[in-house]
Amino acid sequence: MNPAPHPSLQRVEKLAYWLDEFITIPGTRFKIGLESLVGMIPVVGDFAGLVMGGYVVVEAHRLGAPNELKLRMIRNVALDGAIGLVPVLGDFFDFAYRSNRRNVQMLLAHYRPAAPVIGGGRRSWWPWLLAVMLAATLYWVWGR
Repeated sequence: MNPAPHPSLQRVEKLAYWLDEFITIPGTRFKIGLESLVGMIPVVGDFAGLVMGGYVVVEAHRLGAPNELKLRMIRNVALDGAIGLVPVLGDFFDFAYRSNRRNVQMLLAHYRPAAPVIGGGRRSWWPWLLAVMLAATLYWVWGR
């Protein structure tokens, strides 16, 4: 029998659901989440999406995920944030790409219940969040 998933994994899985797919569009099988709705607010919504997506990366760091995995996750969040800045196209991309769900799936694929969960410490998560925000800012500045 497998032990229960780590609480951090349960949190990010629930967050990805709320951010990417908790509302079914009536009459279709398509789903959207809070990130798609908030992302419709120019710039502020995209920044909020970056922060919410950055939380999944922070939790991955706390779980002791390897740097390679965290960098792939940061790339997903930065790509989602950068393309999200483009009016209309960004909203459609956000609807289709679902970076939060992708990141949680990568984290769950890496997670091994038999391996010990090692936290990254309370103060060491901020460089990852800063990297996500910096990458998105650079994309936003260069894209103009």
